[in-house]
Amino acid sequence: MAPTSDNASQKQVQSRRIKQRPRTTKPWTPTVLKFGSPLLPLPPPPPSIILPSLQSPINPSKATTIDVENHPERRGTSWTWIVRTRPACQISRGLPIILTSGNLRSGVGRIRGVAEFRRHWITWSIDGSPDDCDVRVPTSWSSLDDRDRNIHTRLYRILSPSPLPHPLLINDSVLLESQETPYEFESDTSDDEDGS
Repeated sequence: MAPTSDNASQKQVQSRRIKQRPRTTKPWTPTVLKFGSPLLPLPPPPPSIILPSLQSPINPSKATTIDVENHPERRGTSWTWIVRTRPACQISRGLPIILTSGNLRSGVGRIRGVAEFRRHWITWSIDGSPDDCDVRVPTSWSSLDDRDRNIHTRLYRILSPSPLPHPLLINDSVLLESQETPYEFESDTSDDEDGS
């Protein structure tokens, strides 16, 4: 059977299409989505267990040792170390400290001041390190000055309840259920000396 003119014209159209669109294969490439960059450069992730290098010119025998968890949390551009066990004294502004984790020691630093308030935690910034670093301490293990005590007490209802209290304090129902601050802070000794 001889091809009809319709069949022949269809074959010519198909052959032109094939000639017009040569098939080429492209190598597979993954798609990377970027949703913006942070406003401030973030610190690199810490190696497994390395404490900050604190280098304040303070006698180590005058420093309070703070035992911290093995891995810090990122807080903005700094690393925050979370206290593991209760320190020998309450943490306060100006206190010389040494962070420890297992056999590791940080060197001597000094508590600069409150960096962040949470209902059940106070994050303290640390002086003496070339990089920004903090330590997060349960509120009841912190000694706040008048100004910070008033801030924590007045803002307690709107402060974040997360993270939950320290594992040694988690079973205290008063801490978990109270809408008013359950924390009682000691007055500054300077207030007592003034007679107020």
